Amino acid sequence: MKRNSILAALLLLLAGLQTAWGQGFRVYKSDGTIMQFSLRTDSIVFYDGIGSDEEFGPFTPVNQCIVGTWYKSKSESVTFREDGTTDYVSGATYKFFPYQGTIIIYYASGAPMNILKVHELTAERMIVTPEGGTFSVWSTTPPQPVIIDEHEYVDLGLPSGTMWATCNVGASKPEEYGDYFAWGETTPKSTYSWSTYKWSKGSETTMTKYCTMSDYGYNGFTDNLTELQPEDDAATANWGSGWQMPSFDQIEELLNSIYTTTEWTQVNGVNGRKVTSQSNGNSIFLPAAGYRWDDELFNAGSSGNYWARSLDPDLGYYACYLYFNSGSWYWDGNSHSGGHSVRAVRVP
Repeated sequence: MKRNSILAALLLLLAGLQTAWGQGFRVYKSDGTIMQFSLRTDSIVFYDGIGSDEEFGPFTPVNQCIVGTWYKSKSESVTFREDGTTDYVSGATYKFFPYQGTIIIYYASGAPMNILKVHELTAERMIVTPEGGTFSVWSTTPPQPVIIDEHEYVDLGLPSGTMWATCNVGASKPEEYGDYFAWGETTPKSTYSWSTYKWSKGSETTMTKYCTMSDYGYNGFTDNLTELQPEDDAATANWGSGWQMPSFDQIEELLNSIYTTTEWTQVNGVNGRKVTSQSNGNSIFLPAAGYRWDDELFNAGSSGNYWARSLDPDLGYYACYLYFNSGSWYWDGNSHSGGHSVRAVRVP
């Protein structure tokens, strides 16, 4: 019985390690039934607590627990192969260390690129934190897009609960530019200028709506409207109730590095910024669609200009917008009459 007691204690120890690391190798009975996870790599005899010993094993090979394609978000996935290669980045390889609960990703040169701490691993999902990052959940099942009013959105795990659409208003794919709108107008047009702008008498100092400064209003006009009304919101007007252009606060939230990371990249050959959630790994792609003025398109492929529904909090005669290029990512203010992109949001 002393031997059995030792084996029982060993079983409890392994169970404790399993709880601590939350991952390991699948343990099989001789008939192929999966029994549990273990941090051991060879077969072992477990005492069943009744009076008989049973041998479990052999345990699965080192990488079998994670071999396959794991989906990080609607638009992201990573594949780990049995030969130690991975498509995490081009030419990368990996090693899985169950005792440390880590996956190390290596550049093609062999230099370590990233360390993924594994907190939970089952046959269906893996919870990891990149070195210096926050939790993300990877699943073996591709995530299904949520469709409302025939338009898809992504949950970026933001504190406000804001859901960001997967493509621009006027587009059907994330990489498509879509339509361009003057601020407060709901249809695209051929010429963008003060002379064609709906809410002025031909200049920025003759505003007839959305004016908080009397020297910019027509004949001293002010209405103190600081956000677009639904009928003047291009997202609401084109996609229906529930969709809006983002507010200034929602733009700031998206820009906050506590909640998201961003990188300049390409999707199907189109330049833009990929924005990835720090909490759940989901992401959106904002194409660098440039902007329109008069009858021309400027900076397409090199910058993005996305309206908010709010006036600039510092300069009330400007409207707030999200700006980015290959090296910058920030909010700014601009005159209402130019043609910018619109990425819709909704709050459940």
